[in-house]
Amino acid sequence: DCIGAIDGVHVPVCISPLEAIPYIGRKGIPTQNVMAACKYYLVDSGYLPRKGYISPYKRERYYLPDFQLGRSPVSAEEIFNYTHSSLRSVIERAFGEWKKKWKIIKTMHSYPLDRQFKIVAATMTIHNFIRKNTIQDRHFAEFDDNATFVLEDELEDLQNEPEWSQTISQRERR
Repeated sequence: DCIGAIDGVHVPVCISPLEAIPYIGRKGIPTQNVMAACKYYLVDSGYLPRKGYISPYKRERYYLPDFQLGRSPVSAEEIFNYTHSSLRSVIERAFGEWKKKWKIIKTMHSYPLDRQFKIVAATMTIHNFIRKNTIQDRHFAEFDDNATFVLEDELEDLQNEPEWSQTISQRERR
């Protein structure tokens, strides 16, 4: 059974150039890589194949907009990727909601690094509390109505996917 979706988002950090090297992200700026898990252990194609984690098939259509703008999934792999994408988009929408609602995470220039980490954790905690306990929230409603939301970082990652991949036989052995 699949019980969680794992994804990450990069949050800019303000740090002295002398301490920045371990925090440099793929876009060349210092970030903290915030990881989160939701309902399913589904990972994106950037993860190395590991037992217990389910990644999409390579070289097959994956993102929901790909299916909505084109033909319906045909092969077993495309059907799998379509289902995988629809379940995994839950966490991408959660990151999108969080980034839009908590603008402080983009502008933490005056805070020490340890406080920046705490601000991320605190805003995620408050975000989850509001999500679980509030019936109506304008930020959440915007993302709830957009089931095909994909973070810009995810679209960029799709264009730059690594070449390694699980083969069909590797998936079938699970």
